Parts: sequence; C-alpha cells; structure tokens
Amino acid sequence: MNRGNVFDMQKWSADNFEGCDLGDARRSRRLVKLAGQVANRPSASLPKIGETWGGVKGIYRLLDRPEATLSSVTEAHRRRGARAKGRFLITSDTTHIDFGKQRQIKGAGPIGRGKSKGFLLHSALRFDAQTRVLAGLAGQVAHVRRQKRGKQNDLQRLKRWRESEMWIELFEQVGTYFGDFSEQAMEMSSYLIDRLVERS
Repeated sequence: MNRGNVFDMQKWSADNFEGCDLGDARRSRRLVKLAGQVANRPSASLPKIGETWGGVKGIYRLLDRPEATLSSVTEAHRRRGARAKGRFLITSDTTHIDFGKQRQIKGAGPIGRGKSKGFLLHSALRFDAQTRVLAGLAGQVAHVRRQKRGKQNDLQRLKRWRESEMWIELFEQVGTYFGDFSEQAMEMSSYLIDRLVERS
C-alpha cells in the first residue's frame, strides 16, 4: 500500500475496490478511480474531486445507479480484510450523517432533535490487536429514521423496529466475513446485544 513514506493511491484504490460487482465493468473502473480521487482530496466536494464536467457527471451517474449500494461498493474491501491473518479487535459506533435543516433530500430522515435531515451510519472498524493500527472496515449498516407517528400502544411498541437492532445486523454482517470469533466473544456479544434490545 505504501512505497517508502509515499501513499500509493492507485494501488490502494485497486486493492480495496477492484472487483466490486456493479453490473458493468465501466462502473467498477469508475469506482476504483473515484476511490483514489477521494483519498487524494478527502475534504473536497464532488465537483472538485471530478475536476472536469465530464468527470463530475461520471461520478453522479455512478452514485445514481441502483447497483451502487453501501454493500456492493465495500464488498471487495471486506473480502480483502477477511483474508488477512492475525488477531483483530472490532470496534463499532454510530455516526449521524447530517445534511442540515435547509436541504430537501429525498429519502433522508430526521437527525438529532428532528430539525435536521440525514441518516445513521453504524460502522464496525477492524484494528490489529498487536499494533493497534486501523486495518479497515469490517461492516456497515445504514438506517433512516422515520417521522414520529403519534402515540403507540404496548403491542405496537413491542413490534416496532428499534435502532439498537443495528448492532445485531452489524454483528451478523461482520460474522459473514470474519467468522472466527472465540466462543467467549460470541457469548459476550450476544449478551450485550440482548440487553440493548431490552432497554430500547
């Protein structure tokens, strides 16, 4: 990934995004190129990352495709991580992706106190247990909150989906790629998830 102290963006983007199934080889190549562009300018807007009008249109066409999902664009990266040897620590938390109060974005839901729009992104990061260096992404679950709908009775509250269940979804997703958990870790994780669901 690195040549001396120089970060090789092309190799990194190819290693982590080449081979993602987006239904068309051209989209897969565009994804690899986009990953390298974002790595080069992580704080830049998409128009600046695309550099030219043709480049910007190519990015938006890719992101607008139904095949370009959170799961599909991270598939190659997670497969690569699953082949890595060693002992890893999986840490997870939720990030609020906030688009602000003014922007009207289709598909976004209430964030924070309900005034802003956006979605929740629950991520699991993989750290090398020995070096404590970030080794990559182990899994991600996205969730859009719905607007509150009046009062619910006990049966409705019992049946409703809870945000704490994102932990379960993420744990199952991580287990698909990194299934070699110790028995103690499995028991502890199951216990903690059960307590989260009970308290939500």
